[in-house]
Amino acid sequence: MLQLLLTDIAEDIGSVIPLTIEMNSTRNQRLSQMMRATDFVVSSRITAKMMAQIAEERHKKAILNDLLSDGGASICMKPVTRYVLTGEPVDFYTLGASAARYGEIAIGYKKFAEDGSFTIEVNPRSREATKFTDQDDLIVVAV
Repeated sequence: MLQLLLTDIAEDIGSVIPLTIEMNSTRNQRLSQMMRATDFVVSSRITAKMMAQIAEERHKKAILNDLLSDGGASICMKPVTRYVLTGEPVDFYTLGASAARYGEIAIGYKKFAEDGSFTIEVNPRSREATKFTDQDDLIVVAV
């Protein structure tokens, strides 16, 4: 409900409020996209995946600690226009190489559809070409 209220207020004042929504269920993902949330986090799934990774391979705990601590690396979304020109098909290998020039590691992208919905692709195939727009973001690990 708070998301709906904030979206309405933003429309009334002619502003855009970037929203990150925490969800406990993936069933709400479609609704969040329709409400134009900037991002969403399914917290229970992330926690469960991290616990499973640590249980299977203990050395990953140090990596996750670095990613999740205050002074460590960050997983963030940056405009794809920072890395490549839009409008022409580009493969993920090229995006990764461009991110490396900034000292970042590309791990996926967020791509918007014409209706305002979006998809998030993590670990896409390196040689599969995709045409990006100015709205799309690259997901990177950055220090």
